Amino acid sequence: MNNLLNGDRAPESTSFSSVDIPPKPHRRNNVTVIISCITIIIVALAVAFSIYTLKQPTSVVEPQSTPVPTPQITNTLLAGKIEGMSELTTAKLSYNGFLQSADGNIPFLTKKTFFMTYHADIKVGFDLSAVKVNVSDTSITVTLPPINDPDITIDPDSIKFYNKDAAIFNWTTKEDAVEAIKAATADVNENADIASLKEQSDSQARTLLASLLKDYLDGRNLIIN
Repeated sequence: MNNLLNGDRAPESTSFSSVDIPPKPHRRNNVTVIISCITIIIVALAVAFSIYTLKQPTSVVEPQSTPVPTPQITNTLLAGKIEGMSELTTAKLSYNGFLQSADGNIPFLTKKTFFMTYHADIKVGFDLSAVKVNVSDTSITVTLPPINDPDITIDPDSIKFYNKDAAIFNWTTKEDAVEAIKAATADVNENADIASLKEQSDSQARTLLASLLKDYLDGRNLIIN
C-alpha cells in the first residue's frame, strides 16, 4: 500500500492472445505444378509440329527401274528374226486356164480335138531360212536367196473337157487325169504372168525386211541384195 501511496503502480500482468501463423508452402505442390506446365508445353509443341508436317508437300521417291540390257546385234540374232517370215514374202495368184488340143498334140483321152478348162493356185516366194546377214559398224547387209520356183497347184475337180461341139465329157482313166494335170501345169508355166508374181514377192520381201530391221539399225545403213 505504501508503494501505492508513493505513486508506484503495481505492474500489470501481461497476457498474450494466440495468433494464427500461416503454414509454410509445401514444396511438393510446387514441383507438381512445374511438371504439369512442362508437360502441357511439350504436348502443345508436338501438336504444332504435327500440324506443320501435315501441311508440307510429301515427296514420293519413285522406285528406280533396273535398266534392261540392250541385246548385242549380231548376224545370228537378225537371221533368227528373219527366217520365220518366209510366208509373208509369198506372192499368190489365182489362175483360170484354158487349154486347146488340136490334132492330138496332147497325148491323152481318145479325142484329137478338145478344150480343157482348169483352176490353178500359184505361189512364189523366198525361203528366208537361207538368208545371209552381215552386221558391221556402218551397215547391215541382207542377202536374199534365189526366189523359189513357182508352186503350182491344179484343182483336179476344176478340170473340165469340152469337145468341138462344146459338149462336156469326162476323162475315162486315172492316167487321163494325171496327164490333164501335167498339161495344165505346163500351160500355167507358159502363159501365167509368173514374172510379175516374182517381182511382187521381191518387193514384199524388201518391205518386210526394212520394217523388221529398222529398230536394229542404230545409225547403220540397210542394204538388201
